[in-house]
Amino acid sequence: MTRDLRGVEDGFARWLRHRRTDQGAVRAELVTGGGYSNDIIFVDVGGEELVLRLPPEGPGLFRTYDLEMQVVVQDAARRGGVPVPSFVTVEADPEWIGAPFLLMPRVAGRVPGELAVADEWIMGLGSAGQRTLHEGFLDALALVHASPVEGLAGHLRGAGGPLVDEVDWWRDLVDWTFDGATPTSLADGFAWCRAQVPDPVPPSGLLWGDVRLGNVVFGADLEVRALLDWEMTSLGPAESDLAWATALDEIAAALVGRRVPGFLDRDEIVARHERALGRSLVAFRWFEIFAMLRAAALNVRTSTLAAARTGKPARPPERDVVLRQCLAAIEAAGAF
Repeated sequence: MTRDLRGVEDGFARWLRHRRTDQGAVRAELVTGGGYSNDIIFVDVGGEELVLRLPPEGPGLFRTYDLEMQVVVQDAARRGGVPVPSFVTVEADPEWIGAPFLLMPRVAGRVPGELAVADEWIMGLGSAGQRTLHEGFLDALALVHASPVEGLAGHLRGAGGPLVDEVDWWRDLVDWTFDGATPTSLADGFAWCRAQVPDPVPPSGLLWGDVRLGNVVFGADLEVRALLDWEMTSLGPAESDLAWATALDEIAAALVGRRVPGFLDRDEIVARHERALGRSLVAFRWFEIFAMLRAAALNVRTSTLAAARTGKPARPPERDVVLRQCLAAIEAAGAF
């Protein structure tokens, strides 16, 4: 499925006339579309560059897409000093461009590719530049975890609930994907995570959710200009966010056999974040394994959606490399 860009241009021009009088010609450019997460459209309005973020067309990775929540969360993050776009507006009425959307200014800079070790820009920075980039990324994440959470409880899951509820939320996503017939390999992973939930649970705060370099805009000076993509945000322990980053790095290193030379290693990342939090991380390996399981759940969901779209058989979950790595980590960890 592809967005009707002419329809977007015409509809957004009507929206602008409804919202404000100063405007120029509208030109839309599809950046990412037809996927299962979000569609991103750059819009030029008389030389002003804006970004529209829309839910996917058709079934997506998640059951719902709460755009208003993303606005509220980014406002909270901005108050905490987190670099995010200067404003984010939500339009809930799909009549204008065929779907509800988020509107924000386009932040100038560079967004790395999905695999840092394969990104020519990152690999061309040299070890010193790579370390500067990585440290800035981690510092921005620490700002997220120190952000105010007052007023967010009504918008985010995880408010006051036990950590096991988060495990169950992800298990429910997998059950939904398979209409209740969850494959044994995935069910076993969630059973282990549920049985081994850390006790006591670390303190809760704001979580970004999808902690990846591919969701960051960097300036030419390697400073973080903006953290993007807040659809997976929730409230919970900072360990959950940091583990998503280190687990994805562990998965990538296992797949390609190398890391970015100048990036901090796992021990350095943990020590740096402990200093930022002012406390020790709790049961961090459990959070990494849970992160691997969540990543595997999204992989399997994507494969299932792709099969439905193309008519081809979905890849069996047992063949998913992330799930295999997760199950191997569980076997190595045993019971804490």
